[in-house]
Amino acid sequence: MENYDAVLAFFEKAAGPANAGAVAEATGIDKKEVSKIMAKLKKEEKIVSQNAATGELKNNHDEICRHQMLIHVLLSKRSGSIE
Repeated sequence: MENYDAVLAFFEKAAGPANAGAVAEATGIDKKEVSKIMAKLKKEEKIVSQNAATGELKNNHDEICRHQMLIHVLLSKRSGSIE
């Protein structure tokens, strides 16, 4: 779980989108391992994918709403308003 937590922490602090290569470089974790962890985080809806060509979130409006909700929850946890 150490690598999982490190990748999740990276995204909690990230100022914008990042691919597996950028996460691997920043965390020192092997890119293949980062890709597996990112797939798990996507499945858990803790991160969302972005279309490389357009920069838009993949899928539909519902995914965008979940992403915005996740940002709200993460920011609330940081400020201490949600436990």
